Amino acid sequence: MQRIKWLQKKHEWNLLAKTKRLTCGQCRKFHTPQCTFYKYPVQASDKACPDFEPRRSREGRRSRKRERKEKQPRYTLDLYAPIPKIVKPCGFFGDVLTEACWLPYRDSKGEVVLRPSVIVAKPDGYDIVDFWLGNHNIKGTFPSMELQTLMSVKGVQMLESNAIIEPQDVDKKIEEAFKRHLAMPKAEMILCKRWIEGTFFYDVFQAYPIESILGVSESGKSRLCLLNLALCYHAEGLIDPTEASIFRAKEEDKVSLIVDEAEYLNHPHLYATLRILINASYSKYSGYVTRYDEMDGKRVKRRFDLYSPMCVSGIAGLEGVTLSRAFRIVMRRVKKDFPKATPTMYNALRDMLYVLRIRHAFEVHKLYQQTDISSIVSARFEELFRPIFTMTKFFGTQEEWEILAEWCREYEENFRVEALNVAQEEMILVSLSKLTPIQGQPDWYSLKELAEKVNLEYNRKLSSKTVSNILYRLGITRRKKVKGYTLFYAPPELIEECAKRIGLPSESLQPLQSLPAPEEEEKVSENWLQGAKEIEQA
Repeated sequence: MQRIKWLQKKHEWNLLAKTKRLTCGQCRKFHTPQCTFYKYPVQASDKACPDFEPRRSREGRRSRKRERKEKQPRYTLDLYAPIPKIVKPCGFFGDVLTEACWLPYRDSKGEVVLRPSVIVAKPDGYDIVDFWLGNHNIKGTFPSMELQTLMSVKGVQMLESNAIIEPQDVDKKIEEAFKRHLAMPKAEMILCKRWIEGTFFYDVFQAYPIESILGVSESGKSRLCLLNLALCYHAEGLIDPTEASIFRAKEEDKVSLIVDEAEYLNHPHLYATLRILINASYSKYSGYVTRYDEMDGKRVKRRFDLYSPMCVSGIAGLEGVTLSRAFRIVMRRVKKDFPKATPTMYNALRDMLYVLRIRHAFEVHKLYQQTDISSIVSARFEELFRPIFTMTKFFGTQEEWEILAEWCREYEENFRVEALNVAQEEMILVSLSKLTPIQGQPDWYSLKELAEKVNLEYNRKLSSKTVSNILYRLGITRRKKVKGYTLFYAPPELIEECAKRIGLPSESLQPLQSLPAPEEEEKVSENWLQGAKEIEQA
């Protein structure tokens, strides 16, 4: 634009040169190689030629600089000013709830276009804002239009028309969907219903359990995954996901991730990074993935939040540490062939759940704060199942609460018995209670003798290093070397404390062997050291 103005001004000056007295001294090219008559003795008072170009005045340049400075915003420090709250397109932020959707708008020509919009809900009402206009404090990546399970236009119409939607009616429709597509025991069906309903309020909770679906082939695992894909909040299905696809989908689309055919996850030496991402997905603020992306030619640091609902299906299910952050649903093979669910079949039901999310998220948050299930389950299971029981308060009945409570008690008891990380610890503590302390060394035991005792009684092949690491994990940390032998310190009180720490009954421990009297310690120690020398020589 400035170039066009300059050419117009040059043309005007050329016209003036024909009618007025313009001199070469007023030309911008005077005494420069660009001048046509540069090699000729031209004077400043000579009449200008047709190629005359006027000089730019200093005052004009100063005025333009002044205008640019005036347009720049000026800031003054105010430490006591209210700080504006920055929120994301989807999420619960204490006093604000946001939900993303693509809504139709008409442009100046009357044509309909879909634009990203955000429903901003507060305890006293809600508002719909255009994400692209920028007159708001909503930052972050907007969910893709290709995600089929986003809130639809009909869902926003329900919200605007104040449609009456009762939680119990929605729960009955979800139960009908389960009976149409699956055959499951009542307790597990209630648990799966609550998990689906809870995905619409997952950001209200501090943690949300992973659903682990397992069973033999043709038992209905994929059918349950498809039903989750049709009903869950922002549901998206993945087969053989990569690390990047997991954390980008969770941050950018806030998806409920449904992973089917996940038998490979239990490989002991592969997919460790995937298991780490899954382990961090169940708890809010548990961790972020940091990456540097190219944006507008610059390297920008981005943080990807991993917290969102996740369902993993496979023949063997999850194992080890990952299983401790999930609950298992065992599918059973049946003779009847059920139809498969699709996202388009349940658009209306899913929109009802979105409306309940916007209207009742703050009420569910209060219920979550008031829910106490410490009398039903303990430790991490209290954290995992608390959202499920909160959803039972909101959607279910007292009968369903009692059925779930009985199922969760039994599940925790079975998990404690089967937990793989406690088995070796129990073996070592029981074997330690049968050992005799080193003579002359009260409460000191030989690490090699303990490893041999465990391997002999339980038919294992544990090395002394493995046994030492497990003792460290239990809290038995004191070590010393005597004639090349590693001894560890374990008084009876410490052994009993370690047994309580892992839930091992005191009856499982044998009475500790009596220790030698103090006056006999010197003689006994000499005998033990002499025996150690003979073993070394042998």
